Amino acid sequence: MAEEKRTQFAMAQIDFAGLFATYIQDKAPKGCALALTAPEGPSTGGGVQSVQHITLTMGGGKALVIGSCSTVEKAAELRDFDYFSNLYQQRYGAAPAMARADYDKLLKSLKDFFSSQTMPSKVVATPAAASARPEPPRKSSTGLIILIVLLLAVLAGGLVYYFFFMKA
Repeated sequence: MAEEKRTQFAMAQIDFAGLFATYIQDKAPKGCALALTAPEGPSTGGGVQSVQHITLTMGGGKALVIGSCSTVEKAAELRDFDYFSNLYQQRYGAAPAMARADYDKLLKSLKDFFSSQTMPSKVVATPAAASARPEPPRKSSTGLIILIVLLLAVLAGGLVYYFFFMKA
């Protein structure tokens, strides 16, 4: 079978994902695996679709994106422990089995890797909107208003019938 031809950007991302895998293979906490996504198709649209996600897979196949990078923009973004923990709890309904110290050690390894590739990385905290509990949806009073209007119409119709047909 012939190998699929890929663009320069797509090949660069595949190579970068391979380099990442080689570097990080022994840095992941015990029972966890790290991966950097590579393009699925032959092109990244000239680098427009250059974001690669860093996925942490824990025991039981529980996976979360803990960061991303772009070889075109030469920058990486990593999620801090609280961000990771909040996402994990939202998705799986329990706190992650990973200790903060282990996650912080992992972040340091990731920062070291991106630094060695002259790619600055920043660690981001949980967005305020994501950490706040969402408000329950407000109940609409439209149905109640329609019911009241219908009841008043039936009552008015009954009164009209009584006064015009029953009294006559």
